Amino acid sequence: MKQSTLKSFIIKPAAAAVPRNEIQRDQITAKPDNRQPRPSAKRKAPHNDPDTARAYELKRRRCFLSHWLDEYAWLRFDQVNGVMYCYVCRELKHLYQSSDIAMITGAGEPSFRKGTLDSHGTSMYHTKCMDVFHARQRPQEMPLAIIRRRMNLQSQEMYYNLFTSAYCVGLRNWSFRDFEYLCQLQAKNGVNIGNNYQNTHGVQTFIESIAHIQRSDTALGLQQSRFFSLAADGSTDHGVAEQESVYVRYLVAGEPVNKFLGLHEVEHSTSDGVLAAIDTVLFQHADISLETQKQKLVNVNLDGAAVNMGMYNGVGALEKQRHGPQVTVTHCINHNLELALLDLRKDEPYLAIFEKTIKGSSVSITTLPNEVEN
Repeated sequence: MKQSTLKSFIIKPAAAAVPRNEIQRDQITAKPDNRQPRPSAKRKAPHNDPDTARAYELKRRRCFLSHWLDEYAWLRFDQVNGVMYCYVCRELKHLYQSSDIAMITGAGEPSFRKGTLDSHGTSMYHTKCMDVFHARQRPQEMPLAIIRRRMNLQSQEMYYNLFTSAYCVGLRNWSFRDFEYLCQLQAKNGVNIGNNYQNTHGVQTFIESIAHIQRSDTALGLQQSRFFSLAADGSTDHGVAEQESVYVRYLVAGEPVNKFLGLHEVEHSTSDGVLAAIDTVLFQHADISLETQKQKLVNVNLDGAAVNMGMYNGVGALEKQRHGPQVTVTHCINHNLELALLDLRKDEPYLAIFEKTIKGSSVSITTLPNEVEN
């Protein structure tokens, strides 16, 4: 075989070169794309038309996705009613100007979308509710608790000394003007009392705060107790205004406790007026309503005045008529003993002599120091 024939068999002959300016036009023209569009493209194509897209959204059925519960901690889903809601905003709906909000009442199927959750999570009212919710969960991080922690020991000692001094003034029934001199004495003795609140307004603030705490403790004890009894007695102040003082007695850990509840001016010196004053003190200082009295009041202790111990129209009789026969009325032992001795003195002349001797001795003991000094 000839060498040229063998070479032509192995190597394909190259095409003849065509000049660039002679390339035919149909060789550079793009072929038409005859491919069919995908089904997904056919579904998305109608969304280019707003009316068609709106109709599609109305026909589309949405469902709640369970992984939203992990992404939004405040989200809850009611499977019975098929609605989702924010349990934090529902619990604190009183903070909203209007509680008619979808994420409070419950958002149904058309709102099952992530955009609804993102919009609610960044809203002003939801942020406010979350702040209140976190403050309740971590009270140690509330502003008052933070201020209390920042208060150093020196300030705590100062306020402790001021409150103790104010309590002494109130307990001993001293004038508020004496509080300033008491603070000066303590400062001279080296007690840390600071430089503020050492006046009549300061001691009034301290005593009102102490009284509020004590009344709150008494009210809490009455609300937690199963029953209580009360004692009431009339008194007259320096302005000759009749006032009714009310005491309560209840059990704390099985032990009886006596608490002074308050004073109230009696508008009319009748059994109805005294009873109204007692009801006012119980409601204002201990939040004890008439219904609570009917459930828990078991005894009323009164003195021997006719307005209190009258058989038909006395305060005790009115309490029994109002709350039932289970309420017992007890005559004050001291007043009852005094009345018994007064009746006995009429029949025993010796008791009159004994009373005269005791009174004379009391007057002598009281006036003797003044006579010795003079």
